[in-house]
Amino acid sequence: MNDVRASYVLRATDSDDAQWSSHFEVMQKQLRDAAVKALTSHDAEKYRISVTEAEIRSGIIDNEARIKQVPTSAH
Repeated sequence: MNDVRASYVLRATDSDDAQWSSHFEVMQKQLRDAAVKALTSHDAEKYRISVTEAEIRSGIIDNEARIKQVPTSAH
């Protein structure tokens, strides 16, 4: 079967960056709202937080090796 699916890539045009920013903000909000409605709160989280925050959580906060190595001050 020769099933070739169409794909679309959103990209800014050099001619109108201000308009692209406006459209991007609308699309980002709609994606986040849809994720909250369609996914569990845990799965929707990756659409709500920034890439930087996700990397910090993964590398520092939720890192099991760090949790084992660094004693808590509660002792």
